[in-house]
Order: sequence, then structure tokens, then C-alpha cells
Amino acid sequence: MTIETAFTTCPTLYTTRFILRQVRPTDAEALFEVFSDVETMQFYGSEPHPSLAYTRQLIDYLRTCYDMRENFTWAVTRIGDDTAIGMCSFHQFAYQFKRVETGYILHRAY
Repeated sequence: MTIETAFTTCPTLYTTRFILRQVRPTDAEALFEVFSDVETMQFYGSEPHPSLAYTRQLIDYLRTCYDMRENFTWAVTRIGDDTAIGMCSFHQFAYQFKRVETGYILHRAY
């Protein structure tokens, strides 16, 4: 099964505490708070974002990757509050092995 067959749209996922929905351009300011925080980024594997423009570029890139079905990246929000507090993704699809990698980042305050 390919990613196109599995997901014709980016699904919204629900847990008892969080909603995972597709990342939107309007999430840029909230995600900049996450990605510019030194403590939050300490174990993420990249440097903190230097500017809001940098975060906007990341969102554009992730949306392009989604359009090409190379990854799924969700904004993580709390139930009852649509503000992004992090992201979760599926990436590095290995169809022949029926495997995908996942990763996440949540602001240290949550």
C-alpha cells in the first residue's frame, strides 16, 4: 500500500489530551515559540529557529512534502485550544519494509 492509497487527506487524530491536525501557515507564530526555545530544541537535533520567517519556511516545506506524500506532519494542539504547541510527523517511508519513522517535538511547558 502506498501513502496515496492509505491517506487521500491528512487525517486528524485525537487522544485524550491532544488533537493532531495538519500544520497550517497560521501556526507559524505559535510554532516559532516552540522552535525558537533553546531548552525545547536541546534534544531535537537542530538549532533553535532564528526568526519567524525561518519557521514559516519550515511550514511551507512541510506542506510541500505532504503534497508530494513524502511525510505527514501534524500540529499538536490541546483539546479545546487550537494553538499549536508542537508537531508530530511520519517520515522516511520504507514501503518495501512496511515501515515509517515518527518524531515529535512539544514545547517544554507541556
